[in-house]
Amino acid sequence: EENRGKGFVLYEDPTNPEHLFTRSEWIESMVRIANYYNLSKTMSEKFKKVLDLCLKKHTRIVKDDKTREFMKKESTKKVYGPYLERVYSIFERFAHMDKTMGSSRYMQIEEYWNFISTMAIGTLGIIRRNINQALAYSQARSLEDDRGYITDYPEYLELLARLAFACHPEDSKEEALKKFLDYIIEKAVKLEMIEELEEDDD
Repeated sequence: EENRGKGFVLYEDPTNPEHLFTRSEWIESMVRIANYYNLSKTMSEKFKKVLDLCLKKHTRIVKDDKTREFMKKESTKKVYGPYLERVYSIFERFAHMDKTMGSSRYMQIEEYWNFISTMAIGTLGIIRRNINQALAYSQARSLEDDRGYITDYPEYLELLARLAFACHPEDSKEEALKKFLDYIIEKAVKLEMIEELEEDDD
């Protein structure tokens, strides 16, 4: 009687007094739905099929977003090539800023905004929405990875490209990326975060 009107409840959970439909319960419900999908398939195959159908129907797709493909191009790798060592130093510097947040292999969302503020990215004419989208769209999401908005180094490289395109929409993607990388490295040198790279005499 005491559960009447509360909807479907798996058990009385003192940490969930409002009996909200939790993430773990949602995953279990998807497994149960998948179990009825096709009896000729294995459970993992059925679960994957149901998830694929749900994601295709209900998730928001970023239309005409070519950035992932751009990141795979050889011309992109050539743009990044001369900068990679210093770009990684910048990433590592900001990922180290909040040592209470865990591994420095990841840039937390607070550290991302610290990066945006410290590097004065807003002075390049980019709007806040583009800054948020650069972070969100660069995330390599996984159903097994409930880490929220934290950015590893490959995602950081994609994030920089997205920021670059928003800051320099009139340029080609390669030129926009080069301009943006020049800017953040020059800024990092001025702030004494990294040392200026000496020119090769050869």
